[in-house]
Amino acid sequence: MALSLGEVAMLVVDVAFVLCLIVAIMCCCDDDRRRPRSSSQRDAQVGGRVVMLRVVEAPPGQQRVAPAAAKAALPYFPYAQAQGRTSSSETQTLVCAVCLEELKHGELCSEVPACRHIFHRGCVGSWMKKSDSCPLCRVKISSWIAGPTESPTAADAV
Repeated sequence: MALSLGEVAMLVVDVAFVLCLIVAIMCCCDDDRRRPRSSSQRDAQVGGRVVMLRVVEAPPGQQRVAPAAAKAALPYFPYAQAQGRTSSSETQTLVCAVCLEELKHGELCSEVPACRHIFHRGCVGSWMKKSDSCPLCRVKISSWIAGPTESPTAADAV
């Protein structure tokens, strides 16, 4: 099983081609490591990966309020049904949009200042652990609690 001279030559050419291809790929991949980096890029490089940080600041007068602080800042009161309405068509039953249960006389409720929607105090507190907006209309609660310098616009609604 001897190889002819032509077969040996072809085998050498094939091996050389594969080696050249491997070297070319390694050079292309290594090119990113050889580029000069700024000092901030070198400082941000961690374990071969570049970590990008972006700082976002709220506009003055609308600093972000933590959800727990926003919940604590929401006004709350015992719910009382409106008095003096005798017609059944005029009576309105309020339902908490979070738990979908009727608001009952004497239960603690919270009102979102931006939209004046009313919810059970515990329900809106649970909601605000996950979201910074009214459960019904999605207006941002923190922008109102922080005391904006001007009235929030439609841009505040999500």
